[in-house]
Amino acid sequence: MTLPHKHMGFILNKIHYGEADIILKIINEEGKKLTLFAKAAKKSLKRFAGGLDYFHLYSLEYTSAKHGGMGKLFTTSIITYYDTIKTDLTRFALANVFVELIDHFLKEDDSEKKLFHQIKHFFETLQTTALPLDVYCNSLMEIFRILGYGLDRNTDIQNALQQREWNRLFHVFNEHILVHGQKELKSLTFAKKILFHT
Repeated sequence: MTLPHKHMGFILNKIHYGEADIILKIINEEGKKLTLFAKAAKKSLKRFAGGLDYFHLYSLEYTSAKHGGMGKLFTTSIITYYDTIKTDLTRFALANVFVELIDHFLKEDDSEKKLFHQIKHFFETLQTTALPLDVYCNSLMEIFRILGYGLDRNTDIQNALQQREWNRLFHVFNEHILVHGQKELKSLTFAKKILFHT
């Protein structure tokens, strides 16, 4: 019998499956992206205390997938709530882009331990900062650097960062995402409407 893993982690994506189950994409403290099946997650308040939602740091108990399938999520508990993110529309929009981007670009079973710590740092800083756009843009640069996309060497981005031209910076980021991901992130469109009314 396979013993369950016990790790910290963040939810990157969730899909409601049937009446009670949820399929989750998570990144654990080792920086590994996994797909986990949470059986009866919508009904079991005891096993999944506090629910399963974005922008929380969780303690997770799960088994890994075998031969390309899904792992099983047994229990969760919330270690840290990042509640301010959900009550401020700007922070909420930026956090959604950040999480969707990582889910979009990080491949299944890839391990990037620095990525987990960068996500944690991003949420902690976004929670309290008076300059959420600064935090978002600098964190996004670091994420792309960790994933190997080399945006730290992009002169358009460097100039936009130095001059705090956020609309231009979003445009450059979006072009980069389209080139490498072949589609625009839904959350990025939402964020541009919230931040720039476009």
